[in-house]
Amino acid sequence: MEDAGVIERRRYSDRPPRDEHVLTDAGRGLLAVLGALREWGTRRITPVGTPAARPEEPPGAGTRPGAA
Repeated sequence: MEDAGVIERRRYSDRPPRDEHVLTDAGRGLLAVLGALREWGTRRITPVGTPAARPEEPPGAGTRPGAA
C-alpha cells in the first residue's frame, strides 16, 4: 500500500526507531469507496429478517490521521 501511495511511513521516534503509517490523500479518498462496499455487502450478505448493524459514520470517520 505504501508503494501504491495509499499510506506513507513517518518516523516518530529515533530512539528507539519507530514509524507510524498514515493515510495519504489518495488513501483518504478510498474511505468513501470502502463505505460503499460495506453498504453493498450489508445489503446482500445479511440474511433476510436479520437486522444489519449500520454505523452512523462511514469507515474512518472520526479517526485521526495516523490511526490507520
